[in-house]
Amino acid sequence: MTIVATLLLTVYYGALPFKVTVGRDYSWTWNLELVLQRLGAALLLAVLIIRVSIKMRSVSPRLPLVGRRSLLIYVTHLVILYGSPWNYGINRFCDKCLSVWSTMSAALLMGIVMIGLAAALSKMTGSGR
Repeated sequence: MTIVATLLLTVYYGALPFKVTVGRDYSWTWNLELVLQRLGAALLLAVLIIRVSIKMRSVSPRLPLVGRRSLLIYVTHLVILYGSPWNYGINRFCDKCLSVWSTMSAALLMGIVMIGLAAALSKMTGSGR
Protein backbone atom coordinates (compact mmCIF):
# COMPACT_ATOMS: atom_id res chain seq x y z
CA MET A 1 0.00 0.00 0.00
CA THR A 2 2.92 2.34 0.66
CA ILE A 3 4.23 1.75 -2.85
CA VAL A 4 0.85 2.51 -4.40
CA ALA A 5 0.47 5.70 -2.36
CA THR A 6 3.98 6.84 -3.24
CA LEU A 7 3.36 6.08 -6.92
CA LEU A 8 0.12 8.07 -6.90
CA LEU A 9 1.80 11.06 -5.27
CA THR A 10 4.72 10.83 -7.69
CA VAL A 11 2.32 10.89 -10.60
CA TYR A 12 0.56 13.88 -9.04
CA TYR A 13 3.71 15.87 -8.44
CA GLY A 14 5.06 15.75 -11.94
CA ALA A 15 5.03 12.59 -13.99
CA LEU A 16 1.57 12.98 -15.58
CA PRO A 17 0.24 16.56 -15.53
CA PHE A 18 -3.19 15.78 -17.02
CA LYS A 19 -6.19 17.93 -16.33
CA VAL A 20 -9.52 16.51 -17.40
CA THR A 21 -12.30 19.07 -17.42
CA VAL A 22 -15.87 18.53 -18.44
CA GLY A 23 -18.30 21.29 -19.25
CA ARG A 24 -17.90 24.72 -17.73
CA ASP A 25 -15.87 25.06 -14.55
CA TYR A 26 -15.82 21.55 -13.13
CA SER A 27 -12.03 21.28 -13.01
CA TRP A 28 -12.06 20.92 -9.22
CA THR A 29 -14.28 17.82 -9.45
CA TRP A 30 -12.80 16.23 -12.55
CA ASN A 31 -9.15 17.05 -12.02
CA LEU A 32 -7.12 13.84 -12.26
CA GLU A 33 -4.19 15.42 -10.45
CA LEU A 34 -6.39 16.27 -7.48
CA VAL A 35 -7.77 12.74 -7.35
CA LEU A 36 -4.25 11.28 -7.42
CA GLN A 37 -3.05 13.64 -4.70
CA ARG A 38 -5.96 12.96 -2.37
CA LEU A 39 -5.91 9.21 -2.91
CA GLY A 40 -2.15 9.06 -2.41
CA ALA A 41 -2.29 11.19 0.74
CA ALA A 42 -5.17 9.12 2.15
CA LEU A 43 -3.29 5.87 1.51
CA LEU A 44 -0.14 7.22 3.16
CA LEU A 45 -2.20 8.31 6.16
CA ALA A 46 -3.77 4.84 6.32
CA VAL A 47 -0.31 3.24 6.22
CA LEU A 48 0.84 5.52 9.05
CA ILE A 49 -2.20 4.69 11.18
CA ILE A 50 -1.79 0.95 10.52
CA ARG A 51 1.88 1.02 11.48
CA VAL A 52 1.24 3.00 14.66
CA SER A 53 -1.66 0.72 15.66
CA ILE A 54 0.52 -2.38 15.25
CA LYS A 55 3.09 -0.98 17.68
CA MET A 56 0.55 0.11 20.32
CA ARG A 57 0.20 -2.00 23.44
CA SER A 58 -3.01 -0.50 24.82
CA VAL A 59 -5.82 1.60 23.46
CA SER A 60 -7.65 4.46 25.12
CA PRO A 61 -11.14 3.38 26.19
CA ARG A 62 -12.61 6.33 24.26
CA LEU A 63 -11.32 5.09 20.91
CA PRO A 64 -13.78 2.17 20.57
CA LEU A 65 -16.59 4.55 21.63
CA VAL A 66 -15.70 6.91 18.82
CA GLY A 67 -15.55 3.99 16.39
CA ARG A 68 -19.00 2.77 17.41
CA ARG A 69 -20.48 6.24 17.06
CA SER A 70 -18.66 7.34 13.90
CA LEU A 71 -21.84 7.74 11.82
CA LEU A 72 -23.40 9.91 14.52
CA ILE A 73 -20.22 11.98 14.73
CA TYR A 74 -20.11 12.41 10.95
CA VAL A 75 -23.76 13.46 10.61
CA THR A 76 -23.63 15.77 13.65
CA HIS A 77 -20.53 17.60 12.47
CA LEU A 78 -22.02 18.02 8.99
CA VAL A 79 -25.19 19.51 10.48
CA ILE A 80 -23.12 21.88 12.64
CA LEU A 81 -20.92 22.97 9.73
CA TYR A 82 -23.34 23.01 6.81
CA GLY A 83 -26.77 23.08 8.45
CA SER A 84 -29.91 21.12 7.69
CA PRO A 85 -33.43 21.94 6.50
CA TRP A 86 -34.22 22.98 10.08
CA ASN A 87 -31.20 25.13 10.97
CA TYR A 88 -28.35 27.13 9.47
CA GLY A 89 -24.80 25.89 9.61
CA ILE A 90 -21.65 27.73 10.57
CA ASN A 91 -20.66 28.18 6.93
CA ARG A 92 -23.70 30.40 6.36
CA PHE A 93 -22.35 32.94 8.85
CA CYS A 94 -18.63 32.55 8.29
CA ASP A 95 -17.73 31.04 4.94
CA LYS A 96 -13.94 31.22 4.43
CA CYS A 97 -13.55 34.01 6.98
CA LEU A 98 -11.20 32.28 9.44
CA SER A 99 -7.42 32.34 9.39
CA VAL A 100 -5.41 29.13 9.23
CA TRP A 101 -4.84 29.03 13.00
CA SER A 102 -8.48 29.79 13.76
CA THR A 103 -9.55 27.00 11.40
CA MET A 104 -7.15 24.53 12.99
CA SER A 105 -8.37 25.53 16.46
CA ALA A 106 -12.00 25.15 15.38
CA ALA A 107 -11.25 21.71 13.89
CA LEU A 108 -9.56 20.62 17.12
CA LEU A 109 -12.49 21.93 19.15
CA MET A 110 -14.94 20.12 16.85
CA GLY A 111 -13.01 16.88 17.33
CA ILE A 112 -13.05 17.23 21.10
CA VAL A 113 -16.77 18.01 21.11
CA MET A 114 -17.54 15.01 18.87
CA ILE A 115 -15.52 12.65 21.08
CA GLY A 116 -17.34 14.05 24.10
CA LEU A 117 -20.66 13.50 22.33
CA ALA A 118 -19.79 9.88 21.60
CA ALA A 119 -18.68 9.29 25.21
CA ALA A 120 -21.79 10.97 26.64
CA LEU A 121 -24.14 9.01 24.37
CA SER A 122 -22.43 5.74 25.21
CA LYS A 123 -22.67 6.52 28.92
CA MET A 124 -26.37 7.42 28.61
CA THR A 125 -27.22 4.26 26.67
CA GLY A 126 -25.01 2.05 28.84
CA SER A 127 -23.04 0.73 25.88
CA GLY A 128 -19.73 2.22 26.94
CA ARG A 129 -18.56 -0.85 28.82
